Amino acid sequence: MAMSRAIKKWGLVLASPVLLFLLVALTFQIWYCAARPKHGPVIGVSADSAWHARLGLTTASYKIALTRANGRVFMFREGEHTPEEILDRVDGLLLAGGGDVAPETYGGAGVAAELTSAARDQFEIALIRGALERDLPILGICRGIQILNVAHGGTLRTIRSEEETARYHGSKLRYGHRHQATVLADTYLASLIGAGEREVNSYHGQAIERVGAGLDTAAVAGDGIVEAVERADRFFVIAVQWHPELLSLAEREEMTLFSALVDAARTYATGKHNDINVASQALMATYEWRELPGKERKEFFNKVQQYLGGLHSLMRGTDVKKRGDAEQKYNTVKDNGLKALHLLSGEPQPFADPDVAFEWWKENKKRRWDDYVGPRFRKKEEAKKVEKPEGKAEEPAKDEKKS
Repeated sequence: MAMSRAIKKWGLVLASPVLLFLLVALTFQIWYCAARPKHGPVIGVSADSAWHARLGLTTASYKIALTRANGRVFMFREGEHTPEEILDRVDGLLLAGGGDVAPETYGGAGVAAELTSAARDQFEIALIRGALERDLPILGICRGIQILNVAHGGTLRTIRSEEETARYHGSKLRYGHRHQATVLADTYLASLIGAGEREVNSYHGQAIERVGAGLDTAAVAGDGIVEAVERADRFFVIAVQWHPELLSLAEREEMTLFSALVDAARTYATGKHNDINVASQALMATYEWRELPGKERKEFFNKVQQYLGGLHSLMRGTDVKKRGDAEQKYNTVKDNGLKALHLLSGEPQPFADPDVAFEWWKENKKRRWDDYVGPRFRKKEEAKKVEKPEGKAEEPAKDEKKS
């Protein structure tokens, strides 16, 4: 009997943390499903593959911060998709924390490191370089600043063996350890969160040793460790050594980094989808003009209409696997949109640049409507309002006929 009670007691003790975790996970999932925006830029989060990350213990905070900033989260890991597939799908990139960068990745063979993954290193380096080519917005956090530095040819140092440095930066499993850091004036980071001293949190065993080519130091710790870098010749490339996703839960100003990333991603998405905007405007234009003479206009209208619906879902990245023919459809819409707008413009030469075509349409839409389509539309509306000739009896309703 005593044995049975003991088993029940210890079973309850062991089960309580599991039940608590499941309750918290369910609560978070309910909040996330309700709070995540239906529209907005897609932020790709390159997540760790460790068990705690897969359970959401170290990734939920990224989802919370990005969702609060009105970004749509697409979380992935190496091996699930190719870098090109991911870059086609997202409007911004967040390089999340995780294990150490393998020393051989930056020429530090023989240097001690923990929880390394050469596959993740190579995957994220390819991802970063592809993102830089597209000028895709990037935010790096903790390990993110380290792999971004390595991708730029920089090097890292291991600080776990340095007693004072390890204590200062929380390398000994003192998660959430805080220390002072100085954000340098005249940096983009300073324009977002302010220059000068601030308190940040740390938990890392590696740190930047030599800053990579093209990157600029944006913040330093009291002991000289680089706490943030940025790249001035790109639209938005910032990385920090601390964890703003955790601080943002209690400190509103730390949300600024995530809001800035989402805003930059929204701007990037607008530019990326400009050809779609041209096609959309062409669809509207040909719809308004379809009753006017011209067989070609109707053909272009049909072509644009045919491709537009599927293209929007593809470019929103609803399913990476369906993107095989996205480029072909994208080009089809762009070409048809340009042709349709050229027909409408009456210009002798076709539009070669979608931006020029789109600007022409924005400037001329109202005038074209007022001069051509508007009068026809009003004429039809007036015709509908003409009273029926007197003496003509109205047809009885169907139920009246039956009676």
